[in-house]
Amino acid sequence: MNYEEEHNHMVKVQGWTLQKIDTHKLTKRFAFFDEKTASDLINGICSIAEEEKHHPKIVLSDKYIEIRICTKNVQGLSENDFILAAKIDDYELNPGKYDRKR
Repeated sequence: MNYEEEHNHMVKVQGWTLQKIDTHKLTKRFAFFDEKTASDLINGICSIAEEEKHHPKIVLSDKYIEIRICTKNVQGLSENDFILAAKIDDYELNPGKYDRKR
């Protein structure tokens, strides 16, 4: 994916950062206040990732969860990465919408 394509997709996802170190990847941090909230978010993201057949890197800290998305086969970003990011954003705003799918 070239710079222009990445830029066009970036405007469609909220709060994600485009990292350009080594391979290009999308990252986003989610702050949380308790373990239950963190667990629910991780489980939701994992469910969406399984449906999309995509496997983001999930980093759990004591204050945040960081999601890192890239496509290893293309050593960078693909349209599927942005689709997953958008679905994660949607889950964050509407988690109940996805409860029926689990």
